[in-house]
Amino acid sequence: MTTVGHSIMGLALGTAFLPRGLSKWSGAGFLVLMAAMACLPDWRVPFNRHLFKYHYHHSLLVNCIILAAIAGTMAIAGRLKSRRGWLVVAAISAAVLSHLLMDSFYSHAQGVQIGWPLGSYRLTLPIPWLHVQKQIGSFDWFHNRIRLMEILTFGPLLALTIIVRKLILRRAKGRRNDGRLMES
Repeated sequence: MTTVGHSIMGLALGTAFLPRGLSKWSGAGFLVLMAAMACLPDWRVPFNRHLFKYHYHHSLLVNCIILAAIAGTMAIAGRLKSRRGWLVVAAISAAVLSHLLMDSFYSHAQGVQIGWPLGSYRLTLPIPWLHVQKQIGSFDWFHNRIRLMEILTFGPLLALTIIVRKLILRRAKGRRNDGRLMES
C-alpha cells in the first residue's frame, strides 16, 4: 500500500471527526494531522534498526502503546479536559488503527502480523485489485497504477464522508434557525 490510500482514509476519518467551530486553518491542520496519523505505522524510526521490520510497527500492541503515549502527552498538556480533546484522541486512534486494517486488504497474502509479540497471528482480508508497492518512491506505470487503484477504491469513501458531514451540518443549522424563528 502507498501513503495515498492511508492518507485518503485519514482525511475521511478527519472529516468525520472534525470538531465544530475550528477556524479554516485549524481545520486544515487537523485534516493534515489525521492524514499523517493514518500513515504513522509506516514511519521509519532511524535510530532503531529493529523497527524496520514490517511486523514490529504493524503490531496492535505497539500501536496501542504509541496511542497511549499520545493520549498521555495530551493529558499532561491539559488538552483532555474537554470533550473536544477526547474527540481528537478518538480520531487519532481511529486513523492509526485504520492503517492496520487497510494493510490487510492487500493481495500479497502475507497479512498483517498484528499479534506481535504476543502471537504470530495475522490479519488477512485481501481485495484482489489492490497490490503492494514494491519500491518506495517509484513512479513507473506499475506503482502509479497502485496509487490510482487506491484513489478509486478509497476516494469514494472520502467523498461520501464529506457529503454526509455537509448534510448533517446543514440539518443542525436548520434546527438552530427553526428554534430562533419560534422564539420570535
